[in-house]
Amino acid sequence: MEDLLSQLAHLTESQQGLLRDPPWELRARCLEALRAALHSGTNKLVTLAIQGLQKMLRDDRFASPFESDDESLWLTTQLLDVLPPMTSLTEEAQVEIMRVLLNATCQSSWVANNALVVRIVTLCHQLCTLTPAGGPDMVATAAQATACQAVRGFAAMLDEDYESALSEQQDSASRAEEAPPVQVYEDVLPTYRHLCQQIDQHAGKRPASPSGHPASLQFHLSTLLALLSALPVRVQRCAGVLEQTWRQLTPALVRLLGSPTSERVGAVPARRDPPPCVLLILALI
Repeated sequence: MEDLLSQLAHLTESQQGLLRDPPWELRARCLEALRAALHSGTNKLVTLAIQGLQKMLRDDRFASPFESDDESLWLTTQLLDVLPPMTSLTEEAQVEIMRVLLNATCQSSWVANNALVVRIVTLCHQLCTLTPAGGPDMVATAAQATACQAVRGFAAMLDEDYESALSEQQDSASRAEEAPPVQVYEDVLPTYRHLCQQIDQHAGKRPASPSGHPASLQFHLSTLLALLSALPVRVQRCAGVLEQTWRQLTPALVRLLGSPTSERVGAVPARRDPPPCVLLILALI
């Protein structure tokens, strides 16, 4: 560990001008040491490693407006690859890891695809279900916030792709009369389908439920609501999104609304806010 830290100190000091390594290479070398600390099982080393991850996100030397073509070298992929099993960490460490991922997805240079977003959502869901029913929801709250930000950030990326494609279309005289390029929003389908399938399983269409934890359904409903709220109205013109909505999501929501709350989301205190199912239906209108 000491040798790694010494090498990293020399490496970061040498990053000057044209001699700078690509950000993903610099991240990979630094994350080697941080990975060893995260997997050490020592609380002090884990805390220091998480602080290192947080500082990495604030250092411009580790960021780039253009990521490598290799998805395994993207910032968030590299972060996820060094994480230890969440069950090996304290609740405080779990919350801080979620904060690191949340900060990564908030960066203007964040790059992601469906596989990466689903991977983040799955990790956050696992953390939510680790919290005992009725226990402190500190970890679950952090995980929910991270998952929602991940899908919102992905929707924002698609908005940028749409605006770029629309600008190119308007600049071309031969394409000026074409329909707006709403097909770019079809890229959200794998993430959308994943969330719909999880909700559909909770609704009882399939015999196996992804989790019996009371927070599981709430997590997926809230994450899908965040995604739908972030997508513009023009996404309604995407055939794939519409088909997924009417063939799977809408019937699942109807079944959930027709079932006793205690059977689906566990016994919860009375609340004045509309349940997520209702909010999702309103988002679809």
